[in-house]
Amino acid sequence: MEKPRVLSAEQYPLIVQRRTSFDAGMWQVPSLGLTAQSFLLTLAYGSGQSAVARFVAGLLGTVIACMAIQLMAKHRWHEQIDACLLAETERQLDLFPAHESRMRAQEWGAYTDLKPASWLVTLKSSTLWMWGLSFFGLASFLAAALSIISPNFFSP
Repeated sequence: MEKPRVLSAEQYPLIVQRRTSFDAGMWQVPSLGLTAQSFLLTLAYGSGQSAVARFVAGLLGTVIACMAIQLMAKHRWHEQIDACLLAETERQLDLFPAHESRMRAQEWGAYTDLKPASWLVTLKSSTLWMWGLSFFGLASFLAAALSIISPNFFSP
């Protein structure tokens, strides 16, 4: 396998910008998904809705959760590809590893005295958000299932 080439001076900032764009998009996805799911869950669990309306809202909420998880994962994948490309260029040019994705917080000791403020900082945010979106999807699926299994479940 041929050794990867170094990015040119013109390419490096373009890849940095593209990586930043993927990263920003990755975090817009869950916020937009949660906005839609909040509205749909209000309909799905509302007592004033028909069983059909609750089923459709629950089904749509499940679909939106799946779509948001997939899109977030895809943005994350593209962002990681660009980070690896940038990190390889930084290694070859003997630059500070600003894009080294495998660098962990505890390894930063060689560069800074900063330590994680809490164990929460060490959690992988993208994974945590995907789990959160999964729970919203599960709640939506449950609402859809309950509207079929027990149509009067939400009645007062």
